[in-house]
Amino acid sequence: MTKKKKIPSPIKTDGKEEFSKILTPTTGKISLYFHVPFCRKKCPYCHFFVIRNEQDKQVTLTKAFLQEIDFNSHLLAQKEIVSIYFGGGTPILLSPKYFEQILNKVSANFILSPECEITIEANPEDVDQNLIMELKQVGFNRFSIGVQTLDDTLLKKIGRNHNSEQIKKALYCLHDCSIDNVSIDLMYDLPDQTLAVFQDTLMQVEALPISHLSLYNLTIEPNTVFFRKQKTLHLPSSETSYQMLEYSIEKLESMGLMRYEISAFAKNGKVSKHNLGYWTSRDFLGFGPSAYSYFDKKRYRNIANFPKYASQVFANERPVDFEEKLPYTKQVKEALAIGLRVLQGVNLPSFANFWKISSEDVFSYTQSLIEQQFLKYETPFLFLTEKGKLFYDTVASEIV
Repeated sequence: MTKKKKIPSPIKTDGKEEFSKILTPTTGKISLYFHVPFCRKKCPYCHFFVIRNEQDKQVTLTKAFLQEIDFNSHLLAQKEIVSIYFGGGTPILLSPKYFEQILNKVSANFILSPECEITIEANPEDVDQNLIMELKQVGFNRFSIGVQTLDDTLLKKIGRNHNSEQIKKALYCLHDCSIDNVSIDLMYDLPDQTLAVFQDTLMQVEALPISHLSLYNLTIEPNTVFFRKQKTLHLPSSETSYQMLEYSIEKLESMGLMRYEISAFAKNGKVSKHNLGYWTSRDFLGFGPSAYSYFDKKRYRNIANFPKYASQVFANERPVDFEEKLPYTKQVKEALAIGLRVLQGVNLPSFANFWKISSEDVFSYTQSLIEQQFLKYETPFLFLTEKGKLFYDTVASEIV
């Protein structure tokens, strides 16, 4: 079994934590994503594929996962699995015995990094000590908790089933179970959210035992309740939105949660290995209905229909309803744009070698952005300036 190099821990510089360089992936590394679509109810902003949680569907999904793993075994041969992520939906609703079957299948048949990051998403109301200890025993070493806000009024407005006290109880439960790699999701630009309310949430976050935070602004997606009601939603102004973002960066970094990606902050070097794979073009295989994969520079998606997905898997057919392989130049530009999400920047020699192009070609895609001071180059990294971080979408659009 090959040994995975550690992502370096933060180094101390004049009392400040700065992340040392994040390694460029090699073709020998891979990540796995399992989509567990079960939910008690669908939140009004959610656009992901979810279904009602039922025992017979848990059995069917687990069998389909195991068969889909077999179906893709040739793609996993000689690859080192560096991260496994169970998302949803609400994956923690799946029984621990089924997670055990899935993870045993993977570890028994493929190369699992000894430092493999194994993450499960959970809502606060589903966290209890017995369940967490079972999941820890099965192999989970990272938990991602859907907090969104610590304001009880807003939690109701966005359709969450928990309150702020349940959030705190869940996070301290994880701490008591000696889980030291805990991420939370926070949202801003929520309906009727004021700057003061958002600031209060961040003040409460400071006391919570977490190592990672993902910060998202609310995006109104088609086929959601909020999309249908968007004319009646009272959303923060663009000025307030900017103030929320600016305050959050300053406040989170004062807590030791250092911003290492456009929307991600980590403490004590606990960056998300899995998400870094998405941002640095690491291959990943997705299992389950609606799951995406990226392999050999090709992107494809499983069908977002549970009965059809299961029937195709059990018939030994690929349950794929979409796939694309972009023209090579477009692949390179897309990878560059996504790679710039990581604030250390893109290591140009490594990037050029990975994509078999010249550094001069990369500069040709970005020269205008450098001149406009959205990007800066300091050997060997091309990275976002403060202006570029603020207008990342503009940067990405111009590159792509």
